[in-house]
Parts: sequence; C-alpha cells; structure tokens
Amino acid sequence: MRVEGDSGNHAFKHDLEASAIGRHIIQLTEKCKVLARTIKAIPYSQWLANPNFREAVPSREMADQFVILYFKGSESIYRILHIPSFWQEYEQYWQQPNATNPIFILKLLLIMSIGSVLYQGPDAPLYRREATKWIFAAQAWLSSPFEKGRLHTSAIQLQCLLLLTRQDHSISGDLIWISAGSLLRTAVQMGYHRDPKLLPKISALQAETRRRLWATILEINLQSAVDSRMPLLLSLEDFDTEPPANVDDADIGDMTPDPVASKPSITFTQTSIQIALVKSFAIRLQVVKFANNIRGEPSYDDVLRVGSALSKELKENTMFISRVNQTREPAKKISQLQQNLFDLAIRRFLLLVHRPFAAKGLTDPHYYFSRKVCLDTAVTMLRYPCTEYPTPETAIIDGTRDDYTQMKTICGGFFKSIMVHVSMVIFAELLTQMDEDTTASEHCKAAREPLKQCLRDIITLSANRIAEVENNIKGNLFMSLVLTQLEALEEGVDPVQRVLDAATKSADKCYELLSTRFLAMNAQVQAPESGLNNLLGFGGAQDFGMDFTMQDWTLDQDSNQDAWFKSGFEDGAWWHL
Repeated sequence: MRVEGDSGNHAFKHDLEASAIGRHIIQLTEKCKVLARTIKAIPYSQWLANPNFREAVPSREMADQFVILYFKGSESIYRILHIPSFWQEYEQYWQQPNATNPIFILKLLLIMSIGSVLYQGPDAPLYRREATKWIFAAQAWLSSPFEKGRLHTSAIQLQCLLLLTRQDHSISGDLIWISAGSLLRTAVQMGYHRDPKLLPKISALQAETRRRLWATILEINLQSAVDSRMPLLLSLEDFDTEPPANVDDADIGDMTPDPVASKPSITFTQTSIQIALVKSFAIRLQVVKFANNIRGEPSYDDVLRVGSALSKELKENTMFISRVNQTREPAKKISQLQQNLFDLAIRRFLLLVHRPFAAKGLTDPHYYFSRKVCLDTAVTMLRYPCTEYPTPETAIIDGTRDDYTQMKTICGGFFKSIMVHVSMVIFAELLTQMDEDTTASEHCKAAREPLKQCLRDIITLSANRIAEVENNIKGNLFMSLVLTQLEALEEGVDPVQRVLDAATKSADKCYELLSTRFLAMNAQVQAPESGLNNLLGFGGAQDFGMDFTMQDWTLDQDSNQDAWFKSGFEDGAWWHL
C-alpha cells in the first residue's frame, strides 16, 4: 500500500474496499462526514429564528472578559479601534443600552466574538455558538441594501472586525479573499488609499485612524491572498497612505494638534507591531506575486533575495522585541502571544517563497538551502513558545491551555492551515532522510525522532480541534496513516496491516469526538434531526455519499489549500510509500 498524489487515490480507495477493515474505515468516515454537516447546520438554523442583536449582548461580567481578551490578542496586530474612545463608548452603552447606536452594538458583538476564542470557561462552547449568531447579525446588517450613509469609519471598522472573526470561527473562511476585496474597494472609494494630509482638513485622530485602518485592510487582504492562493490585485503604486504614527492611543485625541508627534522607532508603542508589518508589506507582496504568477516561476536568485529580506525582517523584529522587554517592567512587556502572532504573520511568507524550490531540493542539492529553510520554518511555526495562561491561577488547572495553544485549537484562518503546511514539509523531509539513510542505524533513526514527534503533535492538535470546532476528520486520519507507514518502513516491516489498524483507530477516535460534540450541542439547541441514530441512517436524505480521495483533507472541504501543496510538489512523487 502507498499514499500518493492524485494518481494513486483511486488505487488507495480500492485497497481499502478490498478488506473488511477498510470497509469499516470508509463507513466510519462517511458517518463522520454526515455528522459534521449536521453540526455545521445547527447554529445557522438557530440564529435565523432570532435576529434581534440588541438582545444578544451578554451580561456585563461576560462582556468585560471577552473585550479584554480581544485587546489582549487581535487588536495588537490588527489596529482597528482607538482604545480610549472605545472604552468611553462602552461605558456609555452600559449606562443607556437602549439609546446606543446600533453600529456600536454590532462592533461590540464582533469584538466579543473575536475575544471568545481565548475564553476557556466551562461555558466556552456555548459562547462560541453565540458568537456565530453575533457574526450573522453583523453580516446581515452589512448585506442589507447599501446606502452612501454607511460610507464612514465605523462601517469600515465593522467590516474589518467581521472578516477577522469570520476567520477565527471558520464562517465561510475560505471566501475571506472575496470579502476582503470588497472591503479594499470600499476603502478606496472613501479615499483611504490617499494619505490624509492630501485630503480636506481633518483632525489628527481621524487621520491616524484612517492610516491604521488602511494598514489593517492591507494586512487582511495580504493574508487572505495567501490563504486562498489568489492574487492581491493591488500594487504599491495604487496608494500613498503613510504608515501610522508611532504613538500610543492615549497620546492622541480629538484635541491633538496635527501633525502627530511620532515617537522614535526604537520606542515600543501600541502601534509598533502594525508599523513593522507595514514595513515588510512590499517584500511580502512580492512573495504573493511569485506564488500566483501563472506565466512561470521566479528565478532562484529572486527567491534568495526575497527570502533573505524576510529573514532580515524577522531577525530585526526579534532583536527589537528583546531590547524592549529587557527595559520594561513585567506588566508592560510585549507578551509572548503578541510575539508569536507577529512572527507568524511574516514567517509564513518565508515558507511560501521557498516551498517550490524546497521540493526540488529533495532530489537536487543545488536547492538544499530552500529545503533547510522550509524545514526550519515549519518546525518554528509548530513550536512557538507557550504563551501566558488566561490567568495565573488557571496555569495549574488540568486541561487549561495557554493563549496561543488555545488559538491554534479554536481559530480558523492561517491557524487552521498550520497543520497542512507544517506536516507536508516535515513529512517530505522525513521520507527524503529515510531514502538518504544508507546505514539504517539506530543513530539515524534517533535523529529523525524530533520530526516524527512533530507529526505526533500535529495529530494531537488535530484531534483537539475536532473535539472543539473542526468538522473534517481527514487531516487526522491522513497524518495518522502516514506516520504509521514511516515507522513501519523504519522497522523494515510490511506497513499494510499497521496502516489499516492506525486508520481504524483514527476514524473511531474522530467519530467519538464528533459524536460527543454533537450530543453536547443537541442538548442545548434543537438539532435538525432528533437523535444520533436517526441522523446517521444511511440511504436517506442525509446520505451525502463517500469521498475518500483526501482532496479535502485540509480540514475544510471547500478550502483551496490543496492547491498550495500541489503547486510545490507537482508530481506527488515525494510522498509515495
């Protein structure tokens, strides 16, 4: 038996169908698919029955927690709000909730939905389902007949928040590129692509808000272009908006004189991370253009040049953060969560630019450098340091995750694709190392153990995602299968029976995790079908058919991530077993 690209999928499925164990695996996989689709339908059907978003705001105690968690993570990377102004509006809302402007309530709901991914209370699953309702409310408001009256800053902020939370909660996350393009064109229509100093006189706060929002819009579009493997459809010549000023939010207000006095670049402020992302935008834009060039691949010299520039940016950012944290008191240091998110936003482009040549480097030593860079980058992305726990007390509570691990487990977007990108690179490297190993010694086997542990960590992460939010089991199934084959090859034994056993174990585990999640959801809301057994009766309307080609193993059946993988490893030969 072997696992390979498109050419081998039908043969692989035939091998499974030829044995009783294989047929059992296929049946379990089909049950998981039916169950997953029902789980996805539950929140949609519930929200359509109650669209009054004013009544959806939870108690202040819960709202405070979600908002604080939002500022702890997302706002440090994607600057959308002027923090003092938001807190002022927030207090006014709780004093007179019925008199508050609807758009602020929608922004609050989206802010809480983003913050909810870091929340780990016992009622976290309930609030993540509530967050889906909040997302639908904002989407419905924005999708209503368009009026010029909505061409204002608050509406732009709302659209930015909506796209970020759709990614986090995997609400049509694979279509973010389309919506991000609409947001970009709306911003251009409103003149955000021109620097405020060229526009009619506006306040310093308004000018800085526009610069920050434009930088955020660029970042959302750039990241979504990578996620969907689509072009950005924007060049550096299309805008002249300057980067935001290096100031803290408390330094600017309605009465601040224009221009704003920016602090030295070596001084860390609430805008420093966004400024650094803007600084690297041009070089990352080149990577996206390389990846989407339909007329041919770039020269290797260009890849090395761009890769070197990205590596330099990463090194400078790390040194800057280190200097800042050495001089700051603990409460004001750049958090490890911020460091991880910041690094990931740039490092993934390093993997993308070297990937096609890393595939060649598996057989051609001329490209060994790209092979090494991709492996180092993949391992780094998987092994970011643990971050802060929700509170110091929860660090000792069994089952509580640190903030970054929580995001990897719950969030969609590029967190969802980490497993795909990382596992493919590590898997390819392991196979190549085994082919290059002519001694089959215990020393070489031990040297490969850290990479195999990476695959085990990915399998564990995949299972945790299925238990919490993920509906597609094929990533877990596939990685369990290939790791078993790798270990069988190392031991020199026939992998067929071991692979079937591993696939059965994975399918059983995933079905158990999905069933438990479905029953928990069904206990709180009325599911489309009453009872798990009725739901999984085959041959009826719920029978969606079997798809075991692994083409959607990327954990999102509508995702285009398999194209990311195939473009770098065109013939699939590197993963034949």
